[in-house]
Amino acid sequence: MDDGAEASREWLTRLSALDWVRTGLAEVTTCSSSHDPRAMVAGCKRAAGMALNGFLRLEYRDSWGRSYVEHLRAAAVDASMPEAIRERCDRILRAEPPSSTLVQLRSKRTENDLVEATKDVVAWVYGEVLKRDAVP
Repeated sequence: MDDGAEASREWLTRLSALDWVRTGLAEVTTCSSSHDPRAMVAGCKRAAGMALNGFLRLEYRDSWGRSYVEHLRAAAVDASMPEAIRERCDRILRAEPPSSTLVQLRSKRTENDLVEATKDVVAWVYGEVLKRDAVP
């Protein structure tokens, strides 16, 4: 690998695959107890993206970009990903925080579905880490 490619991935290598999963799990735990719908939506996107960073540590894909949302977009359409994970990534991406100009009716079920989709992504990446013996 050339120095340019290695430098472009420096952000990704600051944590191990397992540590990215742990960070994602901590984030989803925090956001799932939030009473602020905007923080919950942003936290779920961040949590799933952090876990997907763990997957990228196992199987780097330049086309997935660098941001959490870019990871979610890429995973949602990546045919090599399990269908259930693609669907969950799409669900997380489609989640919109309430706008300040419109009143949105939100239910606890909608919020729970978003959190569960996020947990599914984190759990899948954790399984991939274990399966590939990437746990120290």
